[in-house]
Amino acid sequence: MFWNAPLTVTNAKAYAAALTQGLATYARETTVDGLPMISVRVRLPSYGVAWVDCWTECGKLYGEW
Repeated sequence: MFWNAPLTVTNAKAYAAALTQGLATYARETTVDGLPMISVRVRLPSYGVAWVDCWTECGKLYGEW
């Protein structure tokens, strides 16, 4: 599943919360085309396990999973 809308700060906090609550099982920092990015493996109730790739560009946070 992909989306083009910005991943809001609220959603980013939700992913961080998922990490601390054990819903996300893995996270790593990396770069794609020179942009800082974090990949998070999240267990979503309605989708099962998914990878969430988040990166900052032009001050906005975007996601793809």
